[in-house]
Amino acid sequence: MLKLVKFLTIVPFVLLFIGCSKDTTYDYPDDEVVAIVNGEEITIKDLRILYNDEQALNRLDATIKATLVMQEAERLGLDISEDVEENIEMRRQLLTKDAESEALKANREFAESQAEKFHMEVEDYYEEYVTITANINASMASYVHEKLGPPEVESEESIEEYNEKANQLLDELVKEYEDHIDIFIE
Repeated sequence: MLKLVKFLTIVPFVLLFIGCSKDTTYDYPDDEVVAIVNGEEITIKDLRILYNDEQALNRLDATIKATLVMQEAERLGLDISEDVEENIEMRRQLLTKDAESEALKANREFAESQAEKFHMEVEDYYEEYVTITANINASMASYVHEKLGPPEVESEESIEEYNEKANQLLDELVKEYEDHIDIFIE
């Protein structure tokens, strides 16, 4: 049950990755560094693996936040391995040729277009994507639960309040490390 709660509370964090569009990544080589977070580089390819070209640069702030959270989870010694494995297994099931829902079809189409862009088999691309996003989600959920405790699942309102506190916590983390974040593409 706690795993389900962790997953359900992390969904709004994934929604942080949605935003307005800036320029696309088409004009940049994959190895171009767009930001450095505590010494860890984020490249155009890192963004392109996670997002389509039209949205990738717009999601840089969210990627920086996710990078910080993963670093903090590691620094705090949080064991995310079980959550990562569960998240990977759940996400693998979302790539199905027999997808009937619009969301699952969109998921498959995204994986196909990204795989083509990187000259990869769809399953290979999706495995890389799933591994990255599973680590992000598990780190984020573990970090937030470490700092705020588990959410009370009494009502939708209590989950919304928890998510609001979690977003504030993540914003504070970014502010705390702002001197250790260099952004090269605006």
